[in-house]
Amino acid sequence: MINYEKMCINSQSVREYLEDLINKTDKFQKSYENYDPDKTTLEKLKEYSDNIVIYGFSAEWCSDCYRNVPIMAHISEKTGIQVRIFGNLMRDAKNDKRIWACPPSPEEVNEFHINKIPTFIIVNIDGREIGRLVEDPPRGKTLEENLLDTLR
Repeated sequence: MINYEKMCINSQSVREYLEDLINKTDKFQKSYENYDPDKTTLEKLKEYSDNIVIYGFSAEWCSDCYRNVPIMAHISEKTGIQVRIFGNLMRDAKNDKRIWACPPSPEEVNEFHINKIPTFIIVNIDGREIGRLVEDPPRGKTLEENLLDTLR
């Protein structure tokens, strides 16, 4: 079971995460501004807004992250689904047995066995993991369609 209160300690809302990045890089903001989410899929996702929380793992240097985290911001804003981000992940260049340097990366990267980013973990209201979205969605699908497929 995933404890919501504990998970909130090292994470922040997707909106807060994007706002924190504005002074560091404009890639996330440009991706956000240039993305037009599929409105039909967003309408279908709204029915899940009271039943799930999504926890994402991201880094400002990761191109997959600056493509997909802003899409999760759109999904959160337009559906009411809560999305929380563990950000600022850093690779551990000094240890070939560990992927992430902790700190500065949050310990949750090890706890949830995060190998690739972005990883979005979908959790139901009981705290049970019901799915993961890793890196880019499958070819021919949007991130919001991939999320909906995972929830069905």
